[in-house]
Amino acid sequence: MTLKKSIGERIQLYRSVNDLTQQDLAKIADCSKQLVSAWEGGRAEITVSSVVLLARRLGIDPRWLLLGDRDTERHTLKTPNLIQHIPLVTKAQIIEHTLSRHKGPPSSLQTISTVAAHPGSCFAMPCLDDGMAPSYRRGDLLIVDPNLQPSPDTHVVATVFKDGTQDMDEPHVVVRRVHFDGGVGTPSEPYRLVPSAPGWPEISVTSRSTAVLVGRVVATQTRLIELCLVRW
Repeated sequence: MTLKKSIGERIQLYRSVNDLTQQDLAKIADCSKQLVSAWEGGRAEITVSSVVLLARRLGIDPRWLLLGDRDTERHTLKTPNLIQHIPLVTKAQIIEHTLSRHKGPPSSLQTISTVAAHPGSCFAMPCLDDGMAPSYRRGDLLIVDPNLQPSPDTHVVATVFKDGTQDMDEPHVVVRRVHFDGGVGTPSEPYRLVPSAPGWPEISVTSRSTAVLVGRVVATQTRLIELCLVRW
């Protein structure tokens, strides 16, 4: 049995155990259905880098796909973690989305991969400042759900248009803890956007002309690779 044949057979086994079609796997691997078929049939060479990338997107140990490692096979096949792809958005895209008042996540050509199950409405963004340290720091990757209603003291993303009563030169996108002055969990005004780190100002929101809530933070990954921040 050749190496490419044995890898292909393990890909087919994983797909069969998890009730995936070749088209499903092709979508996860970002390749054609024909290539998946060729991998499984041992008709096409699959590089080590392609195996590692596929394993990452499936959320499994690449040693099993490469070598058929028995120590990882049982865990790999019985506790699959399919990768979910959600939009990775920029500050400009969040601001544009806020101004357009569209529902759902901001649109983006970039995506990030996660093995956690998040609602389809979620999007990802790098944290833009250290106002919420130590919970989040600049560069941490945040998963945000725009459809999840904020409640008191939850962490939210907001687009801010005014600093106090003064219009800003350009809108800011911030992550803060929301506090409703009426004490009731409702996204209506007035409310305050409260930082955790000392030295950062609290923002009092009296209307949509001051700030608009974009979504609620539901998860975080520490210190996103700086490559993603370059595009900001």
